Amino acid sequence: RSPMVLWSDRIMEEDMKGWWHGHRIQERAYEIWEKAGRPEGKAVEHWLRAEAEIAAEERGLEEELKREAEGVV
Repeated sequence: RSPMVLWSDRIMEEDMKGWWHGHRIQERAYEIWEKAGRPEGKAVEHWLRAEAEIAAEERGLEEELKREAEGVV
């Protein structure tokens, strides 16, 4: 495979990761909004909370994978 094809594959992979990450945040923000009783004017607050929750989950997963690779788990 040529370097251009490999580079193109990498760009597409990063685009999908970005899309998937944004989609997870959107779904979590919607869940937060629903659990809060669907209040008006809280979209930014719910989005920021969703971002924080997803980031915490991702950090936890990274740590778990690291411990597993080190044979700690």
